[in-house]
Amino acid sequence: MGTSVWRRLGAIFLIVVVLSLGLVSAAAAAPEQAPDNTPSASCTPTYYRVRYGDNLTSIAWRYGVTVWQLQQWNGIANPNRIYAGQTLVIYRCYTPPPPPHNPCQPGCYYCTCPPPPPPPCGCWGCPCPPPPPPPPPPGGCWNGEYFNNPGLESSPSLTRCDANINFNWTGTSPAPGTIEQYDFSVRWSRVFYQNHGTYRVTATSDDGVRIWIDGVPIIDGWSVHPATTYVQDVILYSGNHTWTVEYAQAEGEAVIQVTSHQIR
Repeated sequence: MGTSVWRRLGAIFLIVVVLSLGLVSAAAAAPEQAPDNTPSASCTPTYYRVRYGDNLTSIAWRYGVTVWQLQQWNGIANPNRIYAGQTLVIYRCYTPPPPPHNPCQPGCYYCTCPPPPPPPCGCWGCPCPPPPPPPPPPGGCWNGEYFNNPGLESSPSLTRCDANINFNWTGTSPAPGTIEQYDFSVRWSRVFYQNHGTYRVTATSDDGVRIWIDGVPIIDGWSVHPATTYVQDVILYSGNHTWTVEYAQAEGEAVIQVTSHQIR
């Protein structure tokens, strides 16, 4: 085989090797030239006007993006051809940092709990613990103010502690020698701690009776009448509640009984 034939074969082999290397390089570079540069809905567009001396590399570095992204967003084929006065759109996507980790509950994060106790309470995405209920007031009695008139007028003639409101003073006086047998009135007040629920309030009186809970009227039977029973259901939330009971005696029998109990 002649020398010219060997030379031709060597040239063909060299061409094949060069073409093979070019195809491998193109295949390796292809994934890097096709990133997903479509801005998401959470990205905010920023507009930049090109100034003299600018180039895509310096602009990309300033905004934390790539030259390839600037080309894709603005339809620039040649990265070396931009001109002063040209407006470029740049998409900036902000991801807020996660809240600090809560050392109290692994896997949770802080939430705002007023007032913030130490250590932090609650967590991100789960509720803060409810504050502890106030302690019930110490055991006591009804503070009773007794008036020598049927309208709770002027200053009380007697103040005393009554364990319960359960009286039948027919034919006598609440305090002989101090309170008259007829035409007197009484105001009782007391603070109770009660759990959340529905309570049934029952009052039997001869004559008038009125009941308030936290200043809200519950029962109103303020008139002269024989022994009459009043029933009212009320919803109370957990906490201390102030009860006020007023009673008036005109003539005849003198009965006043007040009870309450939780029904649900």
